[in-house]
Amino acid sequence: MGCSIFQKQIEIIQGSTDNIIISSKYQQLDNLSQSLKQSLHECFICLNEEKQLACMPCGHLCACVPCGYAIHSCPICRQKIQYFIRTF
Repeated sequence: MGCSIFQKQIEIIQGSTDNIIISSKYQQLDNLSQSLKQSLHECFICLNEEKQLACMPCGHLCACVPCGYAIHSCPICRQKIQYFIRTF
């Protein structure tokens, strides 16, 4: 009788550690996902501001407005920039 209670407690403890590990991994994946979402919107040049300029004619969305003044070729494909289109 006492042995089966002890065995049941061990099973409960082992099960809860699995839940803790899964929860921890889920949190890590969520943090990585948030980081990737943020980096998708960051300027390729300064990595601080939000991308707002698409280079033309290639169309790559790559720079914030202040950094756009400093570049003459697309940082993604290196094609010469003829003009920018501002996105919002």
